Amino acid sequence: MTRIFTMAIAAIIFVSCGETEEGVNLQASIKKNDTAVARQQIVFGNAIKVDSLPVVIYPLVLEHQYTDGGGYSSSYGREVLSFWNLIFYNTETGTSRLLTDTGRILISSIDLEMGSSSGGIPVPQGISVFRDHIVYKAVTNDDNRNKILDEKDASGLFVSGRDGSGFRRISPEGVDIISWEAIRGSSRIIMTGRRDQNGDHRFDEKDRNIPMIVDLQSEQTAAPVFPPAFTDSLGRKLVSIWSR
Repeated sequence: MTRIFTMAIAAIIFVSCGETEEGVNLQASIKKNDTAVARQQIVFGNAIKVDSLPVVIYPLVLEHQYTDGGGYSSSYGREVLSFWNLIFYNTETGTSRLLTDTGRILISSIDLEMGSSSGGIPVPQGISVFRDHIVYKAVTNDDNRNKILDEKDASGLFVSGRDGSGFRRISPEGVDIISWEAIRGSSRIIMTGRRDQNGDHRFDEKDRNIPMIVDLQSEQTAAPVFPPAFTDSLGRKLVSIWSR
């Protein structure tokens, strides 16, 4: 699984309230039946301002640790930061809403087009998708069956309105999203993902990459860019050309 994190968000989130020197891992605490500890450790990230709205986002931290490799980090060891939900707080009305309350979710990336995209690569301002949407990468299913949600499970792509409303998945279930990009001047997002095609409960180079596209104006999830018949014909052409 490609490990991607929105560096603009990571740079401005510093957890407070309840964090210890050992870091935070509420998922592990709950699995160990340390529910009393977990209830006391509602850890808020710093507020993230949503441009053009009187709304700020308070991330609810699930895990915040420094590791020697693995997780949402490089092999050299980096910060591991994930969220179990987000609170959207309206500073004018004093009302708040959760991003979702439908089940477990491990949010690893939040993209509001704040000057960088996933991986810290600069993006041009004014892409149409971000005028009305926030894009998230998150895990919702225990694909590798280790009884927790982690970076080895499939990361899906999700969107919501800028105020947190209308949260929904835009990538197909069971597909690990490797990369994605919003298309300037449109409401479309292209993405590349992988299914667990060989049934080993892993998403790696042994599984075929699938280019996909979705239009956020529709209620549909992303569909393959190329039909299976065309992809199969490419395989035959490859063998025909290079076996000569």
